[in-house]
Amino acid sequence: MVSTEVAAQVKWWGRPAGRPELQRLIGARRPSQDAVFFSRSGFTEHAMTYARENRIALFKIDLPATVIALNAHAEQMERSRKT
Repeated sequence: MVSTEVAAQVKWWGRPAGRPELQRLIGARRPSQDAVFFSRSGFTEHAMTYARENRIALFKIDLPATVIALNAHAEQMERSRKT
């Protein structure tokens, strides 16, 4: 998913998303866009480190309708959305 301000990816896998998926998101976005990644099964440790280093907001999808911020960038996005 891409908008003028955000490039996002969603994975509905039975396994955690890894660093390669996050690298593809960074490669596909414009420098001015925020990077956001949603995953049903969370993220590997390497993906979490890469996200921190590259300012990627990580969210976990928890059914039936909950999205959980998993890192500081995701929490910051949630706070700015509420204000």
